[in-house]
Amino acid sequence: MRAGSSSGWWDRALPGVPPEVGALASYEADAEALVDVSVTAIPGLLHTYETAVGVMQADGAARRDIETRWMARLRRQQILGSVSYTAFIPQDVLRLPYGGERARKVQLEHLLCAQDRGISVRIIPDHQTQVLLLHSWLWMRFPNTGPVLHIELAAGGFFLHDQDVRPYSTALDRLNKIALSQTASRTLISDLMEAP
Repeated sequence: MRAGSSSGWWDRALPGVPPEVGALASYEADAEALVDVSVTAIPGLLHTYETAVGVMQADGAARRDIETRWMARLRRQQILGSVSYTAFIPQDVLRLPYGGERARKVQLEHLLCAQDRGISVRIIPDHQTQVLLLHSWLWMRFPNTGPVLHIELAAGGFFLHDQDVRPYSTALDRLNKIALSQTASRTLISDLMEAP
C-alpha cells in the first residue's frame, strides 16, 4: 500500500480548507513517525485554539473559513499518541504572541503538557548557524515505503518523495545534535512562561 492511501474524514473536501490538508492528513494517518520542523510558528499539530486562530489570521485566512480550518486541524491532532511525533521549534518562535500574550502562555503550557503525554518537543537554540532552515516541513516515515516530506509555503503545501527527501533527512540528523534535549527544552519553555 502506498503511503497516504487510507480513507477517513479527509476524503471529502471541506469548504475553506486547502485541498492539500486532506492529502496531508491521509499521509499522517499512515505514518509510523512524524517529525515537524517549524520556522515561524508552533507546528499546527501542537496548536491550541487561540494560537491556531492567530496564525490563520496572520496567514490571511478568511474569517468565515477559520472555524472549519480549526476543526480540520483538531482532527489531524488526533493522530498524536498513536504515532511517534517530534517537534523541532526555534526558540524565538516561543516568544511570538499569535492570538495575544495570554494565548502565547497557554500555548507554552500546552507544549509542556504535550511532553507529559510522551510527545517530543525540542527547542532549536537562538543564534544557531549550523542548520539553515528556509521553510517549515513535516518529515513522515512509513512502515512499507520511503519517507515523504510535506513542505509548507504561502500558496499551500506540496510533497517530496524518494531521493528528494534525503537532504531533509540529513538536516534532521544535524538538528537532532544541536537542538536542546527534552529536559532542557522543558526548562526553557517553563522559564518563558514565567517571564513577564
